[in-house]
Order: sequence, then C-alpha cells, then structure tokens
Amino acid sequence: MSADGERANGATGASGPDDAENWYQVRFDDHTVYRAAQPPGGEAWHDTFAWDDVMRVCFEVEDFTGADGLYIFTRHRPESYAVPMFAEGAADLLQELIRRGLFDAQLALDAATAESGLFCWPEGEADQAA
Repeated sequence: MSADGERANGATGASGPDDAENWYQVRFDDHTVYRAAQPPGGEAWHDTFAWDDVMRVCFEVEDFTGADGLYIFTRHRPESYAVPMFAEGAADLLQELIRRGLFDAQLALDAATAESGLFCWPEGEADQAA
C-alpha cells in the first residue's frame, strides 16, 4: 500500500483491442474503486464507486473473438460498471473482489476454465445484462 493509502495495481501483461491496457485503468483503495480511460481518438473520462455499494458482480467470458470483462452492479445506478480484463489493474481488481467476498473464488475458477459464459455472484438472481 502506498503512502496515500492506495494499493498499487499493475498491468496484467495481456493485450486486448487497441492495447486497452495502455489507455484503460482500474485501481482501488480501502474504500473506493477508480476507473479511468483515455481512448485513442476519444474523450478521456473517469469515475468511481464505493466498495460498500457493490451488490453483484458478473464475470463474462467471451470466446476467442471477444474480450472477457467484469460487470460490477451497485446500489446507486441500474447499469453496471464495466471493466475489461485486459485493462491495467483488472486482474488485481478481480482478486480484491474475491478477497472481499464480493465474488466467489470457485466461481472465478469455473469462469477461468470456461470457453464462454456469464458467471454472477451472488448466484440465484436473474442474470442482468451488462
């Protein structure tokens, strides 16, 4: 953890469409998740959400033609916060979601070995579109 209380989140080393790990970042501290993007040819943006507001997490596994991603649903808006797994810090975010009990470790293993599918936690609720 750095002096300002943020955990350091490094790049995953994977590549994705337009090398998004170079322009899409996610990081977090003890209370907040921060997303930022500087898409090539597009307008830069950033947003945040609090860990305490997370209600449901889905991990979408795409076949080889798509990109895997996290969809994090909070109590403050109906749409999810999307994080592509090739973004800088995404793997660390998934580990933190598991550590905090916001995503199930076995479900993450099931997703990692699947060819495709939507894996949501907690289970049992109607699947939500990302």
